Amino acid sequence: MKYPERILAWIIVCGFAAIALVTGAPADSFAETATAGKTVSGSATVSNPAFDKRLTTYLRKRFFLPDPKQVELGPMSRSGIAGVFVREVGLTNDMGQSGKAQVFSDAAGDQVIIGRLYDLGTIRADHSFDDRLRQFFKQQFHLPHARDAEIGPATQSPIPGLLVRQVTLSNEHGQTAKAQVFSDAAGRQVILGQLLDITKDPWERVDLSKAHLADRPTMGPANAPVTIVEFADFECPYCAHAFSVLETMVNTTYKGKVRLIFKNFPLNSHPWAVRAAVAADCAGLQNPKAFWSFAREFYTRQGSITPQNLQSKVDKTARRLGLDTALLNVCMQNPASLQRVAQDESDGRALGVTSTPTFFVNGVRVVGLPDAKAFDFVMKSQLEAASKSALK
Repeated sequence: MKYPERILAWIIVCGFAAIALVTGAPADSFAETATAGKTVSGSATVSNPAFDKRLTTYLRKRFFLPDPKQVELGPMSRSGIAGVFVREVGLTNDMGQSGKAQVFSDAAGDQVIIGRLYDLGTIRADHSFDDRLRQFFKQQFHLPHARDAEIGPATQSPIPGLLVRQVTLSNEHGQTAKAQVFSDAAGRQVILGQLLDITKDPWERVDLSKAHLADRPTMGPANAPVTIVEFADFECPYCAHAFSVLETMVNTTYKGKVRLIFKNFPLNSHPWAVRAAVAADCAGLQNPKAFWSFAREFYTRQGSITPQNLQSKVDKTARRLGLDTALLNVCMQNPASLQRVAQDESDGRALGVTSTPTFFVNGVRVVGLPDAKAFDFVMKSQLEAASKSALK
């Protein structure tokens, strides 16, 4: 999952951020609109401890919230739609920012919708449901024309009693965004939000078996219960910060328990990143430890390195490490060395990598550098899972 998008703004607007992008309205205005939506619910509450636990666990993982107290579940009650229950959920991130959303489900609570319930009663009833829905989007999200909301056919959603439609919104600039709209059969009330299957682990593991990992730079024991595959760029500031965090994790915090495998993913916007990747890779072929020394050098001196002075810094570092500089330069000129970097990039693209740093922690995707508590949450969860697996 992409870590920067886990912040509470996503939950507060419950998917309205995509609509904000299309309409040009600020996301926080949609949060206010969502809160103002009329919710019709009964006063009787329903207890389902198993559902509470499952939902809390899912949300903590989905949004990298290490402390259970960061998820606050309100009581579950009947909504205005037969067979559908609703509850308020509050989330707080590590910066203390908080927000609330509504969670809708059936009694079992296997499938949930995070969103907001709206009453279409103020829109003329003699119009067709599709027309009323278009008018709703026009009014709520300030679309220039009702026709700018394209309504797909209704199908049965996984939650009994709710139909779902795909809606495509367009603005005058030709930008589009898609949203899901859920409704009862009569079409009197609609839920705008996102459907989540909380029976599935949000940390779905990515298959890394086709990625070239066997001959790539590693740090930590080969038999460690947790393996982190990192795609990084030596010119990326966030990667530089990640490097110091990862070194501490591998060599101190989780010493003996985690192995790091490095994959180059130089971005096109960085002019010296490819040559730096080739240089570090070639240094590692002479001495595996030299790769990490080069990585540390590039990250530490990012601000002073340019395409013009890169080679002199490479030669200086190679001499300091006792490497054969002539052999290193021959390696850097060898097309096969560039191909190794290109292979890493190809592996990354095949795995959906688009930015750096991107990590796969035992196959769990983490994009960007989360704060220490969040990364620690992932690590401890994977170590616990590995421990349980070893006991079987």
